Amino acid sequence: MKIIIQIPCFNEELQIENAINQIRKSLDVNKYNYEIVIIDDGSTDRTLEVVKKNNIKKIISLKRNMGLGYAFNEGRKFAY
Repeated sequence: MKIIIQIPCFNEELQIENAINQIRKSLDVNKYNYEIVIIDDGSTDRTLEVVKKNNIKKIISLKRNMGLGYAFNEGRKFAY
């Protein structure tokens, strides 16, 4: 079974790297099969640049800010 960790975010360039690092520290890759999915909710700052720099393979980018519920649902669709 694969664990999908989705992080909906909007203009989180200052916090997203820390969130990604804390998840990676908390989960042992030898014990858990997981993937971090970032759902960028139309950020206008450097959030996407920071995410890409941290080697996140799956990024869902919304063209404009749609809200947390919408962003979370887009991540849920990916998980299926």
